Amino acid sequence: MIADLSRFDPNGVSIANNNLFGLPYTNENAELIIIPVPWEVTVSFKSGTARAPEQILRASLQVDLYDSQFQNSWKKGVYMEPVDKKMLLKNDFLRKENESYEGLDHSHGSIMYNVLNSFPNVTKLIQLGIRDYCEAEWNYICDSEFRVITYLEREIRERQFEGSTWAQLTDEIIHQLPQNVYISYDIDGLDPKLCPHTGTPVPGGFEMEQLSYLFKKILTSGRKIIGFDLSETGTSKDGWDENVGARVLFKMCNLMLSDN
Repeated sequence: MIADLSRFDPNGVSIANNNLFGLPYTNENAELIIIPVPWEVTVSFKSGTARAPEQILRASLQVDLYDSQFQNSWKKGVYMEPVDKKMLLKNDFLRKENESYEGLDHSHGSIMYNVLNSFPNVTKLIQLGIRDYCEAEWNYICDSEFRVITYLEREIRERQFEGSTWAQLTDEIIHQLPQNVYISYDIDGLDPKLCPHTGTPVPGGFEMEQLSYLFKKILTSGRKIIGFDLSETGTSKDGWDENVGARVLFKMCNLMLSDN
């Protein structure tokens, strides 16, 4: 067995602590700050995502700190702010009151709609792997004059069945991106086997490495990733969902801290 010394200082003393991935950084010396949001009032199906930040923090201590793609980018410093207990308590109270997303203007289900309406400098929204949508959403996409470009799951698969490679599709996607890119990573965009306890699991979805490949290609295209969020992460008794969530988060942190 080869010992993993990545969480030890030169004197061999463990530096694993309550920080994300057991890293010895603070909000003063970390280059990347992760802000946990324990909120699920607008979850329409399964609950549990409000506990995901705490569970991902615990699961992150099991992540090996070497990424052959980005190597030691995390050494620039990653720190996760403490979970806001007051927000968590408010979330629990509102969930018990049965508040639903239909009654809220600013729910996760309408976040990108609100972004497009409130920030005209956001020039384009590229959606990937969409599997569930209603007629009103489809009409909005069609009437957006290509401000919203949507790659449906069905269309991606059909093109691959007919011979298109994922490399060709990613080149096409990236060609439509602006110079500055923000990534909103809904974990339910993955195959449900990777996130079975997400809010609303739907058949289909990506493998983790498909999206990692796309993000790498965004960087090599010369574009700049200015930020990201990771949402819809569920929690489970066996720890599977938060384990996958921690690994997705580690990949995204390395992506942000690479030569970006």
